[in-house]
Amino acid sequence: MNEVKTFWQLINQHNIEIPIIQRDYAQGRKDNNIDGIRNGILDSLFNALSQDNPINLDIVYGDVPNNTLHPLDGQQRLTTLYLLHWYVACREEQLSGANKAILRRFTYETRISSREFCQKLVDNGIDFDTLLENSLSKTIKDKHWFFLSWESDPTISAMLNMLDAIHGKYQQVALQAGDIWNRLTGENPVITFDHIPLRDFGLSDDLYIKMNARGKQLTPFENFKASLEGHIRDMKWYTANLPTINNFAHRIDTIWTDLFWGYRDATKNTFDTQMANFFRVTAVNYYASTTGDNFNLVVPNNATVAKKEQYAKTRVDYFRNKESDADNISFNKFKTYGCITEGYIVFTAKVLDRLVDMAANPRTLKGYFTGAALGNIYFNEANYFASIINGTALDSMPNLTMIYAYQKYLSMANGDIDVDDANFIAWMRVIRNLVEAEKLARFDSEAQYAGCIRAIDGLLPYRNGILTYLATNNANIGGFSERIVNEEKLKAQLILRNDGWRNDIIAIENHGYFKGEIGFLLNFAGIANENNEAINAITGWTDEENNQFFASFNTYVAKVRAIFDSEGLNTEDFPNHIFERALLAKGDYLLTTSSNWSFLINTHRDISWKRLLRGDDTPYFYRNARRQYLKTLMDCLKENPVETITIELNGIEIDTFELDSIEVDDIKTNLQTIIDNFNDTSDWRYYFIKNPALFGGYTTANKFDRNLNDLQFLRRNGNYDILLLPSEKVSGFNLEYYSLALFIELRDSWQRIAPHNHIEYRPEKTGNSTKYFWIGEDANNCVEISYKHGVAQPYTILTVLNGDAVNTETLTYATREEVITHLQDNGYITQL
Repeated sequence: MNEVKTFWQLINQHNIEIPIIQRDYAQGRKDNNIDGIRNGILDSLFNALSQDNPINLDIVYGDVPNNTLHPLDGQQRLTTLYLLHWYVACREEQLSGANKAILRRFTYETRISSREFCQKLVDNGIDFDTLLENSLSKTIKDKHWFFLSWESDPTISAMLNMLDAIHGKYQQVALQAGDIWNRLTGENPVITFDHIPLRDFGLSDDLYIKMNARGKQLTPFENFKASLEGHIRDMKWYTANLPTINNFAHRIDTIWTDLFWGYRDATKNTFDTQMANFFRVTAVNYYASTTGDNFNLVVPNNATVAKKEQYAKTRVDYFRNKESDADNISFNKFKTYGCITEGYIVFTAKVLDRLVDMAANPRTLKGYFTGAALGNIYFNEANYFASIINGTALDSMPNLTMIYAYQKYLSMANGDIDVDDANFIAWMRVIRNLVEAEKLARFDSEAQYAGCIRAIDGLLPYRNGILTYLATNNANIGGFSERIVNEEKLKAQLILRNDGWRNDIIAIENHGYFKGEIGFLLNFAGIANENNEAINAITGWTDEENNQFFASFNTYVAKVRAIFDSEGLNTEDFPNHIFERALLAKGDYLLTTSSNWSFLINTHRDISWKRLLRGDDTPYFYRNARRQYLKTLMDCLKENPVETITIELNGIEIDTFELDSIEVDDIKTNLQTIIDNFNDTSDWRYYFIKNPALFGGYTTANKFDRNLNDLQFLRRNGNYDILLLPSEKVSGFNLEYYSLALFIELRDSWQRIAPHNHIEYRPEKTGNSTKYFWIGEDANNCVEISYKHGVAQPYTILTVLNGDAVNTETLTYATREEVITHLQDNGYITQL
């Protein structure tokens, strides 16, 4: 049954809530088409108000469950009338306590921000004597209670625009104060509509959409937020014992949203993706922290270990965005995967509270290491936050682990006073060291990543005294490698011994290449064994022993600083592979990956210099042996007279000490001497040591050239069966070592006799194919020289004329010297 009502009568009788499925408020939008509609609506309303000429705004109807009207039709008109009533109430000083309570009954469910804005608008009103540039919107946006992020809410933006339009119309018609409020709310109202209550029909969202073509779907993250808030209410998590999630809906749409506002998509003016990524990061880390030993949260109890890990991997992949696009985030999946728990909500809320700088205007990311010389070395807060919200953090399990340690510390703090810079930095230093070291061994699977997360949970009770705990506790920290943990324990003991050790350890730890892992220096100095355990109890050292160890440690520090830069081995100061060749003269230091051996590169999990420095050789029975070749080489490097060494970090001097120094030129002289003194021609290493050109590859024209074999792989089956591989597989083009060494000598150290002016090496595919080089007029008129291992006379010479082999028998020789003699005797080469 139709009931003729005014807005004031309706809102006195019912709460009015615009449903979540409805579109945003449109009548206030800035749009050429909407401008005409808006002016027409306001002209009609103000004509009725000024001329006492009643109008009826047609039918308003909707569902009325629990005395709350959910308008199916009339949303736009009701919102405009709400704004008109608020404006007139403020203008005519009618925004009293009772009227405020009535106007608070109008709200929006479409976005939390819209709901919050309506409440703030009523609670605070407006003083027309203090308008900025006679503009309501500018004045409101300047208020302390207005959140900058609200500007991205299309409903709020439209409401502000409508209020400016109402203000302009009011001034145009010069209405008398006191008359308008009475014409809106009095006994003889001039603006009415027909209200049809569909009481308790329980209209579905589908019906709203079908009956209202202008109905709208919220973004995936808005739906996620709405479902999350509803779940929190249903679970009754709003309790006095959980103050951080009290007003969760308010904070996610105001204080926390303001933090993300500065990182919004400038083209779309939205930050849904950024906020969704933040929830993903906290979800995946929280999920990993709550898994069992088999990484088996919320999976069938009778599943095999492998199946449990697959269940967990599926969940981690979803949180890390492997299943969906960046804008998709499903509350149901979060819940099904066991992440929507009270603990997760509390953790996320506490972290967000700590990250918002409440003192800043506009609110920004709070930095806890601001002004701390070492803080951002261990954890650059701004960079990591950017990686969280742009989603790149989700691609790296080590980065997720770092973020978890940082956020967990913040979430456990009892207010900011419990976030002490010194303790926080010490905590993040240990975590940085553990995570960086484990990049070579851990994080190969979700299970290993979860193990590291749970290990951090085990350390958290000692977060504000982590060094003391490590120095006195002998328990194994599960999840991280024993040797890595042992190194941190040993360094903690040294750091706590005195400031000299503290400053020098921290300085060399923060070398751009070592990044915390310096166990090799402690081993070289005689302090630690190969497992990074103290050889002699540090607490039992005499002052003389301490000084000896300290001097030895810093001697090696000075040497590695000269040899390694932030990228790894300093190839600029040590060109022509002089360092690798001298090290090879001390022993076979090569490491393996798959079936290949390598002279090492700066960045690779299996064949990097970091792997050698760690002493974690492959296969296992070589453990630490190859690292000792490096120590032997360093012990051959002579120091210069004592000089003062200054250590700086980020331009800040943190330590000065006297030490025997070492210059790069002196190191190169020492290295060259070692190379020159190696004379065992029967050793397979000989030609590598003597000739830097062997550290090379081949061009796309299949011609050998130096410095192209970045991976420096060898396939070595004994000392006389050695292939050089420009790629990882022997099925590709490859070069044979001994024939290549002879080729380089003939190319660089001998003069070719005309017409035999050309020399070229020919790589071939597969391991069994014959690799050779030729000398002659061209490839069709030459001699081809190859090497075959496992025979008494491995060198073969084949003469080719006009493209055909002309030898009646193959010429073979036992040594390269015999080959050179043959070439001299037959007029191919002569000495330079």
